[in-house]
Amino acid sequence: MFADLRHRFRLRAKAPSELGSLDSLGRVKIVGNAQPGATLLTAPITGRSCVFYSVAIDEWFNGGKTPLLTESSSALFRIEDGTGEALVNPTKVQALLKASRKRGHSSERLSEHRALLKRHSFTMLDDYRAYSETIVAPNARIGILGDVIHLRSNTNGGAPFREQPQQTVLGSSGQLPLIISEA
Repeated sequence: MFADLRHRFRLRAKAPSELGSLDSLGRVKIVGNAQPGATLLTAPITGRSCVFYSVAIDEWFNGGKTPLLTESSSALFRIEDGTGEALVNPTKVQALLKASRKRGHSSERLSEHRALLKRHSFTMLDDYRAYSETIVAPNARIGILGDVIHLRSNTNGGAPFREQPQQTVLGSSGQLPLIISEA
């Protein structure tokens, strides 16, 4: 909880940069529209189309909540801000997004829970569970606070003769995670 507050403060305190004017590596804040990378993803519990998802399942037993598992997508997606485009690598991420939350008997989303739990080697017991799922929908306006990791070749062209076209990649390169939030 306190880590979320600290990350929200860092995100709000930093002035946004424009992708078209980035000239060095380091921590930046980008505000733009999310676009799919190679493929459009499907959120594992609700089945919504997205470019990024994060889901958590908790068990409720005797009035207490115990985290059972968390999963986030790791597929690259893009962000566009009108001045440029960057790939986003969400391998070490903190998603500060509004979540779809549901508490109740696991049978309400039984097949989705079973598939997710099976991927993590859990068995489905007949008990109460709560899930929280956050997504970044295609074309959603988001804010990202992350590190410019590197530039890599871009196959779209557009660079002057004999210059290699480049693509900015945002992610986490140190102790701080990549932070994704609503813009």
